[in-house]
Amino acid sequence: MQGLADGRADHVEDELVLHGPYTEQFGASTFPYLARAGQPPTAAFVGSDIVAAGILGAAELHGLRIPKDLSVVGCDGIRVGEWLRPKLTTLQQPVTDLARTALETVQNRIENPDGARVAKTFPLHLVVRGSAVAPRH
Repeated sequence: MQGLADGRADHVEDELVLHGPYTEQFGASTFPYLARAGQPPTAAFVGSDIVAAGILGAAELHGLRIPKDLSVVGCDGIRVGEWLRPKLTTLQQPVTDLARTALETVQNRIENPDGARVAKTFPLHLVVRGSAVAPRH
């Protein structure tokens, strides 16, 4: 995780980067892989709030307390995160801005099919709730 904190993704342990469907079941299924990694991680950044919900739901079955043993941060900012216990810390995406830009991009492409492609970056907003705590040293 220090590699991510320092902006150096090359220091992230590959066996701790898991890929799968954006489902609660996938989140719940990650525990055997995380435990197999030797020293279990103390934090998980998850690419979807739905997957994070699966991790929160399965943590107790694996003897983990969120956030005392494992901090969990999702990504999406969907409302379900507010209903979970503990409430999910998440990176909230600007969904309205994303949708508006997508529609504008499609319209521009229809009107000007040979026009230059434009990349746009959107800011994320960290919503701190109960599923994450400061790192332990």
